[in-house]
Amino acid sequence: MKPLAMQFPTPAKGPNVVSAIQFPTARASIDARLLPDIIELYLTTKRRDGVIAARTEKAYRHHLAPWIAYWSEHAAAHDHMLAPAVFNAALLWMQTTYRNRRKRSPQHNSIAHCWTVLRQALTWAYQQNCTGNVNLADWCPAVAYVDPNVHFPTADELARIMAQPAGEHRLRDVAVIAFLVSTGARRFEAAHASIATLTFAVPLTNVAVGDNHGGWLILKKVKGDKEGKGIGRPVAFCPVAGLLLKVYLRSVGRMDGTLFDMSDNAIGQMIDRHAHAAGVPLVSPHGFRRMLADYWDEVHGLSGRAALKRQLGHSAAVSDVTERHYISKNQKRVAREILRWHVSPLAEISLDWTLFPVHIP
Repeated sequence: MKPLAMQFPTPAKGPNVVSAIQFPTARASIDARLLPDIIELYLTTKRRDGVIAARTEKAYRHHLAPWIAYWSEHAAAHDHMLAPAVFNAALLWMQTTYRNRRKRSPQHNSIAHCWTVLRQALTWAYQQNCTGNVNLADWCPAVAYVDPNVHFPTADELARIMAQPAGEHRLRDVAVIAFLVSTGARRFEAAHASIATLTFAVPLTNVAVGDNHGGWLILKKVKGDKEGKGIGRPVAFCPVAGLLLKVYLRSVGRMDGTLFDMSDNAIGQMIDRHAHAAGVPLVSPHGFRRMLADYWDEVHGLSGRAALKRQLGHSAAVSDVTERHYISKNQKRVAREILRWHVSPLAEISLDWTLFPVHIP
């Protein structure tokens, strides 16, 4: 296959502004040495012609970052040849290896954005006769956008996700997942949960499997009060989540400050990373909140919804003066009432406690 020769014309408006750029027409694979130049020409031409605004061009460059990083690193290894298998390898790399400028794994929809913009650029290149009779967009894998907030994880999916954490942060990650599932806390609320407000049914020093490690804590920074100026909201957690919290806190030797020492973004990225590894790409921290609500309602039905409403922090009815001004102010009593009803999806999975620093009678 002949190497590409590229002669950029003087940019001008019209449908054939890059007609001098010619790819070979072979369908098995294509020499793509000019691909970065074509993507750049796509962005600058669209901006210059007023098709996209400056901020949109900036957003497109941000979305394309995973692809640019992949091709910069792997083009030579592929001998600058593009084929469907190369695009598939790029997708796998984005999902498992790529880290953004903040050294974090991308969210699923960030990867979907990347492939959407890349597909647009490749379609444009085809329309401009840059790629002969081959539209490289047809070789791109389909990466659909997802709304992780509407997925209700199953017990099997939860078990698979909790089996993924490894290395120095294994205990922390498993404890975070258990905490989110058992409390239904939003990830912002979990990120700011304080050790000082923890109350266990049995002492922190007790880490015996089979004992009641359930309890409750007060979330101070919550939806509607992100500054934490109010009294907060009590939430209960189950014995499984409680025992995992205990062994995690003991392992890091931290007795004050936030529970997990993670930002809400870091929590979201951690969940997304383990979900991808488990083959469950739809899960987000909010998905665990929905999972708790669904499980709770399945166990208790209508009779348990008042306690569930308190657990999730949903506002009392405007007309319910007694609830808003009196009952909800006594947090210990509210916590005890929630604990009477509290159930957790963690009851449906089996943890191998020999993998954790617990006491097994």
